Amino acid sequence: MIRLAGVLVSAIVLAAGLPARADAQWYFGVYMGANHNSPADVRFDDPSASTAIVFHDVPFAAQPFQFPLYAGGRLGFRLPARRFSVEAEWLHMKVIAETGQPMHVTGTLFGDAIDSTFPMAQLIQRYDMTHGLNFLMGNFVVRLPLGADAKPHPASVVFRVGAGPNMAGTDSQAGGIVVQRYEHSGFGGQAAAGLDLPIRGAWSATVEYKFTYAKPQISVGDGHGRTTAVANQIAFGIAVGFSR
Repeated sequence: MIRLAGVLVSAIVLAAGLPARADAQWYFGVYMGANHNSPADVRFDDPSASTAIVFHDVPFAAQPFQFPLYAGGRLGFRLPARRFSVEAEWLHMKVIAETGQPMHVTGTLFGDAIDSTFPMAQLIQRYDMTHGLNFLMGNFVVRLPLGADAKPHPASVVFRVGAGPNMAGTDSQAGGIVVQRYEHSGFGGQAAAGLDLPIRGAWSATVEYKFTYAKPQISVGDGHGRTTAVANQIAFGIAVGFSR
């Protein structure tokens, strides 16, 4: 993921040195920011232990300013209808369960029905996507210029929707079993709205609100866990391109 971010940054630097052409439609952008994860249920299934339980309303930390940082990047192409674009976007955010807090637990534990309250850490010490719930999305983008066209491009309100696969950087521990690896964890999507503000030449600053939704499944002990990851985010970035 760090290498991918480096490639995106390098692409921006190289693009900035290219001569502006009226027919050039490509643009690049990178951003950083912060996310807030909503509480959600976590379902843990381990058939080998006759266990299928739900931890209700688990709080999730985000730690966007601790390494690895919240970050993302996108590569876009403006369509002939100038207000529309298509993009590929990568987004890295963390989802970290606060397992030490007491929570309502229901289901079947070691073959017995359970309806109780205790910390998740009694069974699952870590339920983290510390190296990211990583989204790779295809986006459709609509740009609404603010006022008359300006050179090289006008300030714009930007709306985007997208979806694609998730890759979780799993970091879990249940009993003596630790899992630390990247796993395909399902699919997710986003809706976002923001501003693209010209700075100079082909450069612009960006700010946007992002809403993401996913249902990642990760390995936990001899079983697996699934939750609903809903996050509200604010992202600030920089972009470079032509004829945007």
